[in-house]
Amino acid sequence: MKTVQSSQTGRLIFFVSLATMAFLSAIRLIQYDAVPWELVAVFAIGTALLVGPVAWTARNQLPEKRRENLVYIAGAIALLCAPVILGLGLIFDNLTLFMDAGALGSIVGFAVALLVERLIVPKRLHGFAQ
Repeated sequence: MKTVQSSQTGRLIFFVSLATMAFLSAIRLIQYDAVPWELVAVFAIGTALLVGPVAWTARNQLPEKRRENLVYIAGAIALLCAPVILGLGLIFDNLTLFMDAGALGSIVGFAVALLVERLIVPKRLHGFAQ
């Protein structure tokens, strides 16, 4: 029982943190003269297309222990993508704009992928099939 509650609390903290980051990034993006909504859309679509099918397939095909190890690998890959965003920001001389667009787009893409999985994928296909 305690594990379920701590898992739910951790999940709540995770989603509140993502929502806060998205909100702050959106506020900063709106303050720019020319809002690059195309860039935000590219990040959102790219993240949704990458995260959605990969996460759903991993959840259905891999046992929980193996998925936990893959989360660490995915986190490392995400950290490796950060220099690309930083590099683009330095090249185009607007680092914070690229960081905000990347953060907002990625969070929106992740949320869309999660919602699509929860609303469209049948319940019997959720979780590890034994």
